[in-house]
Amino acid sequence: MKSEIAGRRAALAKAIGEGTLVVTAAPEAAISRNGYVPDQNYLYLTGLREPGGALLMRIHGGVAESQIFVADKDPAAEVWTGVRLGVEGARAATGMSAASASGLAAAVRAALKPGDTLRVANDTNPGQPLGDLLQEVRSGGTNVPLRSAQGPINRLRAVKSASELALIRKAAELTLIGFDAAVSAVAPGKYEFELEAALKSAYRRNGADGPDGFPPIVAGGDNATTLHYEANDALLPPNGMVLMDVGAGYHDYVADFTRTIPVNGTFSPDQRAFYQMVLDAQLAADRVARSRANWATVNDTARRTLALGLTKLGLIEAPDAEYDPRPDERCPKGPGGGCLQYFVYYMHSVGHGVGLDVHDPMLPTLEPGTVFMIEMGAYVRRNIDKIVGEGPKSAAFLAKTAAARAKYAGFGARLEDEYFSTANGVEMTTNWPREIAEVEARAQKLRTSPPPHDAAVLQKYPR
Repeated sequence: MKSEIAGRRAALAKAIGEGTLVVTAAPEAAISRNGYVPDQNYLYLTGLREPGGALLMRIHGGVAESQIFVADKDPAAEVWTGVRLGVEGARAATGMSAASASGLAAAVRAALKPGDTLRVANDTNPGQPLGDLLQEVRSGGTNVPLRSAQGPINRLRAVKSASELALIRKAAELTLIGFDAAVSAVAPGKYEFELEAALKSAYRRNGADGPDGFPPIVAGGDNATTLHYEANDALLPPNGMVLMDVGAGYHDYVADFTRTIPVNGTFSPDQRAFYQMVLDAQLAADRVARSRANWATVNDTARRTLALGLTKLGLIEAPDAEYDPRPDERCPKGPGGGCLQYFVYYMHSVGHGVGLDVHDPMLPTLEPGTVFMIEMGAYVRRNIDKIVGEGPKSAAFLAKTAAARAKYAGFGARLEDEYFSTANGVEMTTNWPREIAEVEARAQKLRTSPPPHDAAVLQKYPR
């Protein structure tokens, strides 16, 4: 990857043209449950995961002189956090000129010319490392204007190389292996954490070598109506559904994937109707994405289809019906200026990029090299009357949808798949059943014939 990463720096320098750029590593993590996660921009431009470093690029005429600054080797500190690269190791790993991090501020001051702007690229990890650097630079009498370099870096990160696509594809395959293991554990009487344990064990046995893209969401029954539910400690409802939103990590790249499964193996009639509504919206977005329409068209199609489905189930009055917003509520507005009613049940985005981060940069067009998600869901919380604002529109909405809200109270369903845009078309990389009969059949088969302890992919993707 060394030459590819050097190419990223060259492309960034060309995009910026002139100036001085600093990208700092994420700070050393305190002991925590989640461990150290590198700054993604730093990782993207250097290939290094180690804390305590920084990249300095002096750019002139679209060409950069790049230098890496790293923490010095320190045997006493390494007892706690592991062996450090040191200056010589960083030079060998990156091919760049390398120096001690203690000299970073002086090097930045020397690089800045009169009237120069210091560009920084740590929007993913703001705070202490960059703040300390700026304080040191300004202590030398330089009042440095700042400008973010996040825009040009985002444009580069949004279009993946062939090697990046291969790593994301591996992460997706590992995710599906783990998901099969989790589904094989789904049954009345099981706890959410038992599914999580099966999921993560299968990830790691088969080659997942880093942190997940995000804490796995294993949400049974009402828990599925909390978007970022992470407790994963409840008993599965015997006749309910379980939503699992998961993503393995592989060589720093991650995947994202969601399905909703009947706990007893078969959707009830009401669950089928609710699930089908979400699936119809995802399939509509899928069709538009495959036509290579821009993302705004994909988004609009998905939301319109979901609104039609919610109307059919009686959960909203009409696709363009409104409720009264809460003070300062941000929501999609209807023709009368109120919040569109579908927003009560579907309040997140239709999709996002994925790569080094589970919410990676994404362009508004689905050009080749783009990796994106289509994520549709619906969530019927039991206290919707406390969520909408007060007023005549809300009162009418609550009155007219009361019966349907009672029928589907506590229902939460989400379907999320990962797509690659390539020169040959748009490909869905998370090929796990979506249609109701196929989901039931796969779930029942996995319950009776669990996947083997060590899948063949262990040979395909050795650690």
